[in-house]
Amino acid sequence: MLRVTRSLFCVAFALVACASVGCQSTSMSKGSERSVIAGKTTFVEVTGGQGSPQMVAYTAPGATVCPECKTVASDYFKSGALSERVCKSCGATINVGQGQIVSP
Repeated sequence: MLRVTRSLFCVAFALVACASVGCQSTSMSKGSERSVIAGKTTFVEVTGGQGSPQMVAYTAPGATVCPECKTVASDYFKSGALSERVCKSCGATINVGQGQIVSP
């Protein structure tokens, strides 16, 4: 029963993530096609209607966003290079994606 529930949760999370990315309003520009994947969190940079880029973190329900991973992702979006590949705080592996959102 737990495996079925977990599988359904992962499928539902993936569908919601795909729907939210595919259903952007016309006031949002496409922005960069880059993402930073750190453990169970995916950071994506989006550009709003005002043109100022903002970072959005997608994570599993109940999971917390590591402040160190958030800083590494923010630095990546500013400089274009990852400052570290493994988080010193939570131990997550940090990689660069191409706009994809990875479900936990």
